[in-house]
Amino acid sequence: MFRVFARSGPGGVSVILATAAAALRKVEEFRDDGFRTVSVLDASGATINEAELTAMAQAESKGRCHEA
Repeated sequence: MFRVFARSGPGGVSVILATAAAALRKVEEFRDDGFRTVSVLDASGATINEAELTAMAQAESKGRCHEA
């Protein structure tokens, strides 16, 4: 589980997503929507940087390919 926070000025929004891939897509969506600050937390509340999130999303993708 991942929580993605986005802030722009005094306003902000937060969403909870099940996978790293979904969280990465939401980060990109928030940035495209003009949010200045976007951060991601894992289920334990630890901050995850974008490189780590990308690696997790890639690992999820590879895991699905091997399940078939």
